[in-house]
Amino acid sequence: MTRKTPSNFAASIHQRLLKIARKTHRPFNEVLQYFAMERFLYRLSVSQHAHMFVLKGALLFRIWDIPDTRATKDIDFLAFVDNTPERLAQIVRDLCSIEFPEDGLAFDANSVSATRIKEDADYEGVRVRFRANLGKA
Repeated sequence: MTRKTPSNFAASIHQRLLKIARKTHRPFNEVLQYFAMERFLYRLSVSQHAHMFVLKGALLFRIWDIPDTRATKDIDFLAFVDNTPERLAQIVRDLCSIEFPEDGLAFDANSVSATRIKEDADYEGVRVRFRANLGKA
């Protein structure tokens, strides 16, 4: 017996994520956000930019299956690239343009914005924001 391919990947994945949220007693939006972050990381991994970024921070611990005390809402990288908002925004736009219909996500390259941030006196970084949609979610 062959497996039927879903005609609406986004709806199918939405249902699977709802099941995961119920089973793990996690808020659906948290499960959805982690799914989107993982799929963004996948796009990075298959891109020409993969060698320029090293994952760090709370999401790294989650990927290593280290129990976390709080959910993370961002992805932190150590980047080996020109640390300007313009350059990083262009890289993220490139990543948002990589399509994988099978994950049901649409990353909005037009929504990318980048601003310089200062964590403390010795460290300056760039915050990049963008939108993604899973169907209508």
